[in-house]
Amino acid sequence: SDVCSSDLVSLAGDVTIANLRAWIKTPSTLRLELVGPSGPPVVVTQDLVLGIGTNHIPCRLVVPNPRLWWPNGMGDQPLYKLTATLSSDGVATDTMSQTLGLRTIQLDQSPHKGGSNFRFIVNGREVFCKGGNWAPADQIPARMTKARYEHFVQAAKDAHFNMLRVNGVGYYEDDAFFEACDRAGILLWQEFAYSCSTYDDASPEFMSEARREAAAFVTRIAHHPSLAMWCGCNECLWMYAGDKNPAPTDVLGFKIYTQLLPSVCHELDPQRPYIPGSPCGGTDEINSQTGGDVHWWYQVFMSGDPAKKMDPTLLDACLGRFVSEYGIIGPPPLASMKEYLAPEELNPSSFAWRIHTNSYEGDHSGFTESALRHHFFGPGTFSVEQFVLYGGLYQGMMEEAMMEAGRFRKHDPESPCDGSLMWSYNDCWGEIGWSIIDHYGRLKPSYFAVKRACAPVKVIVRSRSGDLVTRVVNDTLESHEVEVTYGWIRVDGTARETRKKKLKIGANSMVEIAHAKLSGAGHDPKDWIYAATLTGPGMDDDHSIWKLVPCRELRLSRSPITVVRNGDVLSVSSATFCAGVHLADEGDAKLSDDFFELLPGVPHAVHVEKSPRDDKYNLVSSMPIRG
Repeated sequence: SDVCSSDLVSLAGDVTIANLRAWIKTPSTLRLELVGPSGPPVVVTQDLVLGIGTNHIPCRLVVPNPRLWWPNGMGDQPLYKLTATLSSDGVATDTMSQTLGLRTIQLDQSPHKGGSNFRFIVNGREVFCKGGNWAPADQIPARMTKARYEHFVQAAKDAHFNMLRVNGVGYYEDDAFFEACDRAGILLWQEFAYSCSTYDDASPEFMSEARREAAAFVTRIAHHPSLAMWCGCNECLWMYAGDKNPAPTDVLGFKIYTQLLPSVCHELDPQRPYIPGSPCGGTDEINSQTGGDVHWWYQVFMSGDPAKKMDPTLLDACLGRFVSEYGIIGPPPLASMKEYLAPEELNPSSFAWRIHTNSYEGDHSGFTESALRHHFFGPGTFSVEQFVLYGGLYQGMMEEAMMEAGRFRKHDPESPCDGSLMWSYNDCWGEIGWSIIDHYGRLKPSYFAVKRACAPVKVIVRSRSGDLVTRVVNDTLESHEVEVTYGWIRVDGTARETRKKKLKIGANSMVEIAHAKLSGAGHDPKDWIYAATLTGPGMDDDHSIWKLVPCRELRLSRSPITVVRNGDVLSVSSATFCAGVHLADEGDAKLSDDFFELLPGVPHAVHVEKSPRDDKYNLVSSMPIRG
């Protein structure tokens, strides 16, 4: 796309035509027809005399009154159908169609204080990328149906995602995946299938096959508007950084990412951004936080110190300009565990349980148990059901905090962040693992936590230089009138020290509205929490909560949860603070939010997406723990 605006789109492209007559030129007519969601089709015809062999015909279409394609949350995703028909002697000899979206995309890596930017710009507007890494949704590709692709992509859209990083650990997905992302407005960071290994770039045979593979894949998917960027590999460059490893120019595979793949992309898809690998950082190191993208693992999530991996407050130490990997392990819903484990295997000591536990957890045996005890359960014996519940709450707490920590830095003048992508969004089989939606398509508690953290207009409380700072971020392209209530609240609901502020937050912006001393200024950390709530016309209510101690150390009291139904909306409330409030139903019922926290006396609106079989809404709290 050469020109893209609200008034005019000019599309430039190239049609490749093979004249199969090896002995003669062939008079022909090329007809291009672009059919949009509204208005008359755009038609261009061109008379040709095809040379012998392959012909490359440059073409241009001008689209008046175009409807632009936007990422999820920033606008609609109108699609156009482009059909090319070749005729000779008045007879159509071949035809081909593609689905297009009208949009421009750029990757801004310009200098910024202390490093450089790493941000995507669509149709001239910057995008804060919210989402996760896509792993193969099944170990057997033939089992992936259009319906399964649609389910996973729709769930990403519902969670307010606007990007999935198709990690190089996987395989090249079916067309149905890319078509679903086009419709959902999910940008794709697409990597070639090279990951965490060496590849024989000294072999002419291997390099020839690598080029053929890349060319076939680029040609197949380059027309999709969801495709945002090409990336050469996952961690193949990073794994050889350091004094004890070979120089990058000596590494087997280096020529693939720096020569072969960029040349293929330049030839077949020259307008799309390309980077040689992920992470691909700044001037100080390949996994730099202040330039390029960063895989933020060893500072917290894979720290050798278990205490660090349990502390969500440390996530504010991340300075990544674009964080493309981080994550924490958690169990899937019990219904999924019952699908891949026999009844006698449904215990941590069984061989099958251990096999279906991610190897990282296996290498750090008992960590999830230690974490859920630290934050929620404490000492004592717990059941498999409680392990699933509280292990899920722990994963959700860490994932939500990391997404909030990244979004908090949107437009930050000192340390900006323009993207946060967890590892991982989905999973290739049933396991206790990294994903927030499991192999069977069931939503884990962490899914709802991340969905809340990705709300288009979001209030966020994070720590900054000894203070608790409250900000509001708006990722939409419209301004919003909001009211924010912020301050200290007793968990028993008997007292609060809060203020209210009404403000108009501009399109695609961030506003800082309050500071409070992290110490709490005399507030007993077991009795008080700091919270900010946000309301506004046309949006779901939202909140952000900061605890000074683990949840189990709060002086929580058991209080009834009130549920009032009005149509398909539930108003959920409690007189005291409750954590992990969820629908006690193992069926197929589905709410727009689940496993959430309730502030004392502050109703939370939840939409009913699928009713329980008995149409009863038995919402219970996970904290305080029921006897």
